[in-house]
Amino acid sequence: MKKILSILIVLTITVTSIIPANANIAFTETTGTIVKETTEYFSDGSYIVTTISDETTGMPSTRASMYTKTGTKTHTAYNSNDEELWSFTVRGYFLVNPGIQTSCTSASYTIDITEDAWSNKSASATKSSNKAIGTATFIKKLLGVTVSTREITVTLTCDANGNLS
Repeated sequence: MKKILSILIVLTITVTSIIPANANIAFTETTGTIVKETTEYFSDGSYIVTTISDETTGMPSTRASMYTKTGTKTHTAYNSNDEELWSFTVRGYFLVNPGIQTSCTSASYTIDITEDAWSNKSASATKSSNKAIGTATFIKKLLGVTVSTREITVTLTCDANGNLS
């Protein structure tokens, strides 16, 4: 019994010392970094803040030839009083072959409405090449009458080096 236990311990030590800890793990920790944030102002004083975030889990392994990348692009609408109205987020999942190409494997969207007069009329998300594309229409009603419509298209792109834009 001691001999078998000794052999198992030696084998375990040998195998674990040969295989690097990150050989089969492409990512090691969760990061949620804002890549870019811009603001677009409109003539009525309202504005949209666009935020691109990298939600990739960890950094790619040095041994990984391809890795996955997850990102979001969010349009958040505000009125002229700086009150948030709604937000529309497109999430893209990408397969990156560094320096060669990237393809979008999946796209989804989320909607958050914070101002009661606004509602979502329609929304969708699609993938195309290296892009996650979301479209949505938001409407504002007062006393049951539509007084404002905002149609948006949000495109999240991931280049061959894994950069989100």
